[in-house]
Amino acid sequence: MANQEHLALLKQGVEVWNEWREKNPEIRLDLRWADLIEANLSGVQALGTNFEGAIFTGACIENWNINSENNLNDTICDYIYLKQNQAESKTLSWHLRRFCSNGAVGECDSPTVSIAVSTPI
Repeated sequence: MANQEHLALLKQGVEVWNEWREKNPEIRLDLRWADLIEANLSGVQALGTNFEGAIFTGACIENWNINSENNLNDTICDYIYLKQNQAESKTLSWHLRRFCSNGAVGECDSPTVSIAVSTPI
């Protein structure tokens, strides 16, 4: 279950979240199993956040900042917005892919889990 303090910070908005995050970079944020349905995550600094099992359906992730230390295992998402105020949503399938520390996608020596976006035809 998500750390309720972390979830409360996120619900206060991106500015509050990012300010707190800047002051507390050593804390590993825990948003496991969080209900992030239709959340505005635009510009969120979420490096290293544990999103295991979180529900992202309808969330906006424009310019969110994640890295190879994020945990996105078992997340759920039927569709997601890649830009704010987008008339049409982009469908998203959480495809688990290999993500290398240098940013390359594919085979690498020490892979972690990331996501790949697929849009409808």
